[in-house]
Amino acid sequence: MPTWLLKCKIFCKECFHKVLIIQF
Repeated sequence: MPTWLLKCKIFCKECFHKVLIIQF
């Protein structure tokens, strides 16, 4: 898991889920 993605997960769960949808 990329560092920026990990930070995003810690910072905002909604952001993390949106990123997952975009990435995968």
